[in-house]
Amino acid sequence: MSPKKSKGKKNPSTSQSDSQTEPSGDTKTVLTQAVEKNGGSVSVNSDPSVGDESNSQDRVKKHDAKGAADLERVTDYVEEKELGQGVSASLGQTSTGLLSGGIEEAMKALSEKTAKAREEKLAYERELRKVVVNKDHIELIVREMEISRTEAERCLRKHGGDPVKTLITLTN
Repeated sequence: MSPKKSKGKKNPSTSQSDSQTEPSGDTKTVLTQAVEKNGGSVSVNSDPSVGDESNSQDRVKKHDAKGAADLERVTDYVEEKELGQGVSASLGQTSTGLLSGGIEEAMKALSEKTAKAREEKLAYERELRKVVVNKDHIELIVREMEISRTEAERCLRKHGGDPVKTLITLTN
């Protein structure tokens, strides 16, 4: 006998309801592992946009991390290159780094110029110390001009100890 086909009726032994389908063997294994991993709890997300949003955020974070790593590698490379050039310059080789040629010469010239100016200032101070000044003249200038004792003494020394020239300079 051949089985009869019935219209509109479903055989409960051969089909399941439309809302439930039994997963295949591989899917069962994955689901079972997921349930075990979550401690036996299962959450069903019916809103597909929630998963997409967190997935999008994860992608952005991964992209940012990758960009930061790439930038770090580039800066490391540039720093190593500059350090290598600085070492080669100190060994007498030519260099195209930041402290090459013109800048090094300018820095050397500037330091020589400031050293020379400092030397001249010290020599001038030594010469001023050699000038003999009268204490009465210092007191006179402090009283009349109402300036500090050190200023009066320095001004007197600049003018060779002459109180008249010192007072004329201070009044003008």
